[in-house]
Amino acid sequence: MRKRILHTSINLLIEPEMYQRLKLSASVKKTPMSKIIRDGINLILNKIDKENNAVMGGQE
Repeated sequence: MRKRILHTSINLLIEPEMYQRLKLSASVKKTPMSKIIRDGINLILNKIDKENNAVMGGQE
């Protein structure tokens, strides 16, 4: 049996207005919506990592 990857449609995860903005921005920048979403998630995760390193004093 094949392993299946389940995806949740992005329009079910965000508000309708945000979805429209995302769609418009993707068409203006000629960039896939998925790339904009991945880049946004990376920015947030990097910010969280930076905050955690500041709190932890850079310890690993």
